Amino acid sequence: MSEEEKFEQFASKALRLNRRGSFEQMLANHLVLAVNADVLHKLRLTLEGAYMVDLDKIKVDRESLDRLYALTISFLNTNYKTDVITVSWLFTETKENYTKFIQPWMQPIPLTFSSCTEFDRQKKQKKLEESPSEWQRFFLVTKELNLNHSSFSLLRGLFLKWALPQVMTVFKMLSMQVDPAIYQEVLTGIKGGKAKSEDSLG
Repeated sequence: MSEEEKFEQFASKALRLNRRGSFEQMLANHLVLAVNADVLHKLRLTLEGAYMVDLDKIKVDRESLDRLYALTISFLNTNYKTDVITVSWLFTETKENYTKFIQPWMQPIPLTFSSCTEFDRQKKQKKLEESPSEWQRFFLVTKELNLNHSSFSLLRGLFLKWALPQVMTVFKMLSMQVDPAIYQEVLTGIKGGKAKSEDSLG
Protein backbone atom coordinates (compact mmCIF):
# COMPACT_ATOMS: atom_id res chain seq x y z
CA MET A 1 0.00 0.00 0.00
CA SER A 2 1.37 3.42 -0.99
CA GLU A 3 1.85 6.28 1.48
CA GLU A 4 -1.02 8.16 -0.14
CA GLU A 5 -3.34 5.17 0.21
CA LYS A 6 -2.31 4.74 3.86
CA PHE A 7 -3.07 8.40 4.49
CA GLU A 8 -6.49 8.19 2.83
CA GLN A 9 -7.32 5.08 4.86
CA PHE A 10 -6.21 6.79 8.06
CA ALA A 11 -8.22 9.94 7.22
CA SER A 12 -11.31 7.90 6.41
CA LYS A 13 -11.22 6.23 9.81
CA ALA A 14 -10.90 9.56 11.56
CA LEU A 15 -13.82 11.12 9.71
CA ARG A 16 -16.07 8.10 10.30
CA LEU A 17 -15.70 8.24 14.06
CA ASN A 18 -19.06 8.53 15.80
CA ARG A 19 -18.26 11.62 17.87
CA ARG A 20 -20.10 14.65 19.17
CA GLY A 21 -19.17 16.69 16.10
CA SER A 22 -18.20 19.75 18.15
CA PHE A 23 -15.76 22.40 17.00
CA GLU A 24 -13.01 20.92 19.17
CA GLN A 25 -13.69 17.45 17.77
CA MET A 26 -13.28 18.69 14.20
CA LEU A 27 -10.13 20.60 15.03
CA ALA A 28 -8.73 17.62 16.93
CA ASN A 29 -9.39 15.41 13.88
CA HIS A 30 -7.31 17.75 11.73
CA LEU A 31 -4.45 17.81 14.21
CA VAL A 32 -4.37 14.04 14.73
CA LEU A 33 -4.44 13.43 10.98
CA ALA A 34 -1.66 15.98 10.47
CA VAL A 35 0.68 14.15 12.86
CA ASN A 36 0.76 11.03 10.68
CA ALA A 37 0.49 12.71 7.28
CA ASP A 38 3.24 13.27 4.76
CA VAL A 39 4.66 16.77 4.90
CA LEU A 40 2.45 18.48 2.29
CA HIS A 41 -0.72 16.94 3.72
CA LYS A 42 0.53 17.95 7.17
CA LEU A 43 0.67 21.55 5.98
CA ARG A 44 -2.76 21.36 4.35
CA LEU A 45 -4.50 19.87 7.39
CA THR A 46 -2.89 22.29 9.81
CA LEU A 47 -3.71 25.31 7.68
CA GLU A 48 -7.31 24.15 7.24
CA GLY A 49 -7.49 23.78 11.01
CA ALA A 50 -6.31 27.37 11.35
CA TYR A 51 -9.22 28.54 9.19
CA MET A 52 -11.57 27.11 11.84
CA VAL A 53 -10.45 29.42 14.64
CA ASP A 54 -10.20 33.10 15.38
CA LEU A 55 -6.79 33.92 13.92
CA ASP A 56 -6.05 36.33 16.75
CA LYS A 57 -5.97 33.33 19.09
CA ILE A 58 -3.16 31.67 17.17
CA LYS A 59 -1.34 34.88 16.22
CA VAL A 60 -1.55 34.35 12.46
CA ASP A 61 -2.58 36.98 9.94
CA ARG A 62 -5.02 36.02 7.20
CA GLU A 63 -2.72 37.08 4.36
CA SER A 64 0.09 34.76 5.53
CA LEU A 65 -2.36 31.91 6.00
CA ASP A 66 -3.85 32.37 2.53
CA ARG A 67 -0.37 32.52 0.97
CA LEU A 68 0.82 29.33 2.67
CA TYR A 69 -2.38 27.50 1.78
CA ALA A 70 -2.34 28.55 -1.89
CA LEU A 71 1.26 27.36 -2.26
CA THR A 72 0.58 24.09 -0.43
CA ILE A 73 -2.39 23.26 -2.64
CA SER A 74 -0.39 24.23 -5.73
CA PHE A 75 2.27 21.65 -4.90
CA LEU A 76 -0.31 19.02 -3.89
CA ASN A 77 -2.16 19.48 -7.19
CA THR A 78 1.00 18.96 -9.23
CA ASN A 79 1.37 15.50 -10.72
CA TYR A 80 5.10 14.77 -10.46
CA LYS A 81 4.80 11.08 -11.40
CA THR A 82 4.73 11.85 -15.11
CA ASP A 83 7.39 12.84 -17.62
CA VAL A 84 5.83 16.29 -17.90
CA ILE A 85 5.66 18.36 -14.70
CA THR A 86 3.54 21.50 -14.73
CA VAL A 87 2.96 23.32 -11.45
CA SER A 88 -0.66 24.41 -11.10
CA TRP A 89 -0.20 27.72 -9.27
CA LEU A 90 -3.39 28.91 -7.60
CA PHE A 91 -2.70 32.54 -8.42
CA THR A 92 -2.19 34.54 -11.59
CA GLU A 93 1.32 34.77 -13.02
CA THR A 94 2.15 38.40 -12.36
CA LYS A 95 5.16 40.26 -11.00
CA GLU A 96 3.16 41.19 -7.89
CA ASN A 97 2.25 37.57 -7.16
CA TYR A 98 5.82 36.42 -7.77
CA THR A 99 6.95 38.93 -5.14
CA LYS A 100 4.19 37.87 -2.75
CA PHE A 101 4.10 34.09 -3.19
CA ILE A 102 7.46 32.99 -4.61
CA GLN A 103 10.18 35.45 -3.69
CA PRO A 104 10.02 34.86 0.11
CA TRP A 105 11.35 31.30 -0.27
CA MET A 106 12.87 31.06 -3.74
CA GLN A 107 16.66 31.08 -4.08
CA PRO A 108 18.82 32.03 -7.09
CA ILE A 109 19.12 28.51 -8.47
CA PRO A 110 18.75 27.32 -12.07
CA LEU A 111 15.49 25.55 -12.89
CA THR A 112 15.65 23.28 -15.90
CA PHE A 113 12.97 21.96 -18.21
CA SER A 114 12.41 18.62 -19.92
CA SER A 115 12.53 18.21 -23.68
CA CYS A 116 11.97 15.21 -25.92
CA THR A 117 14.20 16.28 -28.82
CA GLU A 118 17.12 18.62 -29.45
CA PHE A 119 14.85 20.82 -31.55
CA ASP A 120 12.35 20.99 -28.70
CA ARG A 121 15.15 21.89 -26.27
CA GLN A 122 16.46 24.68 -28.49
CA LYS A 123 12.98 26.07 -29.02
CA LYS A 124 12.29 26.17 -25.29
CA GLN A 125 15.70 27.61 -24.52
CA LYS A 126 15.15 30.43 -27.01
CA LYS A 127 11.78 31.22 -25.46
CA LEU A 128 13.37 31.30 -22.02
CA GLU A 129 16.16 33.62 -23.15
CA GLU A 130 13.62 35.97 -24.67
CA SER A 131 11.85 36.37 -21.32
CA PRO A 132 13.00 39.75 -19.99
CA SER A 133 12.61 39.22 -16.25
CA GLU A 134 13.19 36.73 -13.45
CA TRP A 135 9.54 36.39 -12.54
CA GLN A 136 8.52 35.68 -16.14
CA ARG A 137 11.23 33.03 -16.55
CA PHE A 138 10.15 31.37 -13.32
CA PHE A 139 6.51 30.98 -14.38
CA LEU A 140 7.55 30.01 -17.89
CA VAL A 141 9.70 27.11 -16.67
CA THR A 142 7.35 25.88 -13.94
CA LYS A 143 4.10 26.09 -15.85
CA GLU A 144 4.75 26.05 -19.60
CA LEU A 145 8.11 24.49 -20.48
CA ASN A 146 7.70 21.23 -18.50
CA LEU A 147 9.84 21.35 -15.37
CA ASN A 148 12.12 18.35 -14.94
CA HIS A 149 11.99 16.09 -11.89
CA SER A 150 15.17 17.26 -10.19
CA SER A 151 14.16 20.90 -10.49
CA PHE A 152 10.67 20.17 -9.15
CA SER A 153 12.13 18.30 -6.17
CA LEU A 154 14.44 21.22 -5.47
CA LEU A 155 11.58 23.70 -5.78
CA ARG A 156 9.41 21.64 -3.46
CA GLY A 157 12.24 21.33 -0.95
CA LEU A 158 12.87 25.07 -0.87
CA PHE A 159 9.18 25.73 -0.26
CA LEU A 160 8.97 23.16 2.54
CA LYS A 161 12.11 24.48 4.22
CA TRP A 162 10.46 27.91 4.37
CA ALA A 163 6.90 26.85 5.12
CA LEU A 164 7.22 23.99 7.61
CA PRO A 165 8.59 25.97 10.59
CA GLN A 166 5.78 28.51 10.17
CA VAL A 167 3.08 25.85 9.94
CA MET A 168 4.40 23.89 12.91
CA THR A 169 4.14 27.07 14.98
CA VAL A 170 0.52 27.28 13.86
CA PHE A 171 0.08 23.61 14.79
CA LYS A 172 1.38 24.31 18.29
CA MET A 173 -1.01 27.24 18.74
CA LEU A 174 -3.94 25.19 17.42
CA SER A 175 -3.22 22.33 19.79
CA MET A 176 -3.69 24.78 22.68
CA GLN A 177 -7.28 25.36 21.50
CA VAL A 178 -8.27 21.71 22.06
CA ASP A 179 -9.04 20.11 25.41
CA PRO A 180 -6.41 17.36 25.92
CA ALA A 181 -9.19 14.91 26.81
CA ILE A 182 -10.89 15.47 23.46
CA TYR A 183 -7.61 15.19 21.61
CA GLN A 184 -6.93 11.88 23.37
CA GLU A 185 -10.44 10.66 22.63
CA VAL A 186 -10.00 11.25 18.91
CA LEU A 187 -6.55 9.66 18.92
CA THR A 188 -7.81 6.61 20.84
CA GLY A 189 -10.77 6.25 18.50
CA ILE A 190 -8.55 6.24 15.43
CA LYS A 191 -6.13 3.75 16.97
CA GLY A 192 -9.05 1.54 18.03
CA GLY A 193 -10.50 1.59 14.53
CA LYS A 194 -7.12 0.68 13.10
CA ALA A 195 -6.71 -2.24 15.50
CA LYS A 196 -10.16 -3.60 14.62
CA SER A 197 -9.38 -3.34 10.94
CA GLU A 198 -6.13 -5.28 11.39
CA ASP A 199 -7.91 -7.94 13.47
CA SER A 200 -10.54 -8.43 10.78
CA LEU A 201 -7.82 -8.87 8.17
CA GLY A 202 -6.05 -11.41 10.36
